[in-house]
Amino acid sequence: MLKRLILLCLGWLAWCGMGQAWALGPAGQGVVESVAVEQASGALVVRGWVVSSESNVFPTEASVALGDRVVYRGRLGIMPGTRPDVVAATGNIDWLNSGFELRMWLDPDMHAGDYAVHMTVRTTNGGLIPLQTLETARRIHVDMPLRASLRSRVLALLALLVPL
Repeated sequence: MLKRLILLCLGWLAWCGMGQAWALGPAGQGVVESVAVEQASGALVVRGWVVSSESNVFPTEASVALGDRVVYRGRLGIMPGTRPDVVAATGNIDWLNSGFELRMWLDPDMHAGDYAVHMTVRTTNGGLIPLQTLETARRIHVDMPLRASLRSRVLALLALLVPL
């Protein structure tokens, strides 16, 4: 359903003549389609697609922020699966393998709350691609269990180890 909605929106933009203006920034384009926290593992999972506007230049590094806190900075990794919906919407067959899924573990000291999601991707030539974010993925609720501060945990560990 979500893929059909994206395809419909991109097709509508292209039909209205706005597709080219929206399609490519200086370094490329991409979309964050979904963001979720796996409660069991505490992992944040970000899915979407990203492409470079230049041939032989590839998206390689990602930065994900929740609010103004960067929770991931590192390799974008292998982009699993094909994205025929992106090809159909853009007409560019070279963008078939543009999908990504990033899985990162949140800091257990992160406070529970609602956070705005921001993602950028750097390309092999240093270009920066700020990803668009679908309305359904713009905010996420993080409900991490309350934990004592790092200092409190270290002091508690020392208190246990000193008698030994």
